[in-house]
Amino acid sequence: MSSELGNVIIATWPKYVAYEKGDAKDSKIADYYNAKSGAVTDPDSFFYLKTGPDIFLMAMAIGVETGDFKALKNRANNIPKSALTDNAIWIMISVALAEEKSNLHTLQNGNEIVRICEEYANYGINKLITMDQAGGTVGDLQKKFEEKFLNFLESNE
Repeated sequence: MSSELGNVIIATWPKYVAYEKGDAKDSKIADYYNAKSGAVTDPDSFFYLKTGPDIFLMAMAIGVETGDFKALKNRANNIPKSALTDNAIWIMISVALAEEKSNLHTLQNGNEIVRICEEYANYGINKLITMDQAGGTVGDLQKKFEEKFLNFLESNE
């Protein structure tokens, strides 16, 4: 992170941003991110060549938009803090500060900022995976996914 203030804020964040770690029977998220056979390597996926932080932010956006979250019981440590861009970090800070009970003291508790964002993303990731898997391969994939994403958000208003 390039800004001095940003470095102070993220200094207290955990080393990783996470989703729920599923058991062997529920490896949907791990399979999705698999570097050899997951969606990020599939040219028919909207997430082809996308980064973990990109997908995390989209999943978080679903949770924020719908107002739904899912607490993590067992963290999977999916994304290293060092992989987050300045923009991703400021988006996460903004999401945490927008919470009703948040205030400027929230900035002092990096674990709280990350927890809020993780819980939104943890809810949204399975919705996101389902949308991507249902995308199909006909037509402009990005446009189709964006339409599905917007339709999902609109149907939850």
